[in-house]
Amino acid sequence: MVAKSLREARSLVKKRNIGEVIVSARMELPDALDDYRYIDNDRFLELLPELLHTTCWLSYLSMKCNNSSTDDILSDRGVLHEMIHLIDSVKRGERVTLTVNYVRKLFHKLQDRTIGVY
Repeated sequence: MVAKSLREARSLVKKRNIGEVIVSARMELPDALDDYRYIDNDRFLELLPELLHTTCWLSYLSMKCNNSSTDDILSDRGVLHEMIHLIDSVKRGERVTLTVNYVRKLFHKLQDRTIGVY
């Protein structure tokens, strides 16, 4: 979890609602979760397996704190569902410019909804 103070961390733990316990004081985060907002579409496509994993983790956190619904994640237009379609389209060699832009938009909305990560 990323927090500016112990007080904020305690508040985030409560909001995230996943049974976390603060067990240490402030730590440096050299390997904090990548933001992915500033990479181009080609790099986004290269990182799809990593992004799929990150999407699963962010979805879990966002749903636990009631900031995302099952529909936001798993419906036919949900971020996880659309990311899987994008991976499939890339494997088949299809043009994906519009799709990658849409998936990026969904992914960034998920990032914005996830408490204590960025």
